[in-house]
Amino acid sequence: MTGLTTGAMTVTGEGRGPVHLTAAGARKLTEEIRHHLGTAIVKLTQAREGGADEVLGYPSWHAYVEAEFGDLRELRLPVVERRALVSSMRGDDLSVRQIAGKLGVSVGTVHADLPETRERTADVVQLRPDPAPSPIADLPKTDQVVILVGMQGDRGLTCRELELETGWGHGTASGALSRVARQQRVRHDGRFRREYGVYVIGPDA
Repeated sequence: MTGLTTGAMTVTGEGRGPVHLTAAGARKLTEEIRHHLGTAIVKLTQAREGGADEVLGYPSWHAYVEAEFGDLRELRLPVVERRALVSSMRGDDLSVRQIAGKLGVSVGTVHADLPETRERTADVVQLRPDPAPSPIADLPKTDQVVILVGMQGDRGLTCRELELETGWGHGTASGALSRVARQQRVRHDGRFRREYGVYVIGPDA
């Protein structure tokens, strides 16, 4: 068995051999790893802002990143870079579900990252900087869902629209909507809006 000894640690060349680190050595190694990870993200941002994809002949930023760095799920991108990649992937005509699968995130995260969603959310915040308390806020969330769906009439309401209307997180909104659907107080009418199912008042509401 061959091995390499460097100061505070011994690393073997066969698989996952014994590694001996002092506390100081472990801390130093950890800091080096953190530094390299941080540097890589900075360089990725520089590549995007500098148009590395265009210079190297790629049709899009998404095509460059996937071709050069492989499995996108392993990149663990910060929010700013993930949003840039989501925007590019959408521009390449990938569906929200395809993007979510490639990045290893939820469909809700992708929707939240889309430029049009962030612009719409920003508009809502700008138009209603200090909204009055909702008159139904004290009701159970399931009752709130039924009321809000009913207020939309034939247009119906999607889970994403429910999130924007109430300020609830995706899990809360999705859970409440699923519960009232099981209770047949609302129903999915077969339509989709921005890849979210549209719900209208059910027979037992």
